[in-house]
Amino acid sequence: MNFQIPEHRVSMVLYKNRFDKTGESFYGRVHRSNKTLSLENLISLIDERDTGISAHLVQHSAQLLHEEIMRQLRQGKAVNVLGIGTFYLAADGIVKGKNPTPADAPPLCLRFTPSAEVNKSLKKLSVSLVVQSQHDPQIDAVRDLFSQKDNEIITCGKSLRVSGNRIRILGTLEDCGIYCVPQDGSEPIKVKEEHIFTNTPSLVEFFVPPELEKDKQYAIRICTQFSSGQITVKDLRTTETDFYLKAV
Repeated sequence: MNFQIPEHRVSMVLYKNRFDKTGESFYGRVHRSNKTLSLENLISLIDERDTGISAHLVQHSAQLLHEEIMRQLRQGKAVNVLGIGTFYLAADGIVKGKNPTPADAPPLCLRFTPSAEVNKSLKKLSVSLVVQSQHDPQIDAVRDLFSQKDNEIITCGKSLRVSGNRIRILGTLEDCGIYCVPQDGSEPIKVKEEHIFTNTPSLVEFFVPPELEKDKQYAIRICTQFSSGQITVKDLRTTETDFYLKAV
């Protein structure tokens, strides 16, 4: 097992260590893509690398493995999964009382211990990019909820999902909001505030303005004074997709 493959890149985001009064240290988090690979994604990748294997057979085998792993875990057994590591049940808390009964037992949780082979391979893996955390909002992906397509199209009058970091729409400035920005440089179209139905730091969902011109390319722009929690900053913070979406 070897994670050191040519196409693999690991980047790390550094955050200031608030407990260090000198302000000269950071803690790091490995940057993960917004998309978690599903079983279907993995099977598709396998099919691309080895066209001689039946994708349907792989999926059926994976489903059988899934069912058997779940069955063994429900019996309280530890299961080593494909040499990656061991899943096992554990008590999530303590038991109080002099003579505890099963009813006093804490809830169960699932824990994981990576295998020695995985740990050995991880030691060979190096970080290719280190960046310091920025305070500006960041858009990672845009999904058209009507078509379920990512970073391709927006359906006029239908719902759109924008995911990222620090993208919550919050503030008193008039320009705060979400905009559909035409590629041709014409006037951006602002999404009505009442058309925003999900508004969190990492996820914003809204109805696309129905007046967008079909077949025209648009970027998504977010303008906000959001910092964290209910805290706002004085100046407007802006981010925009680095790709365009076709209105349909």
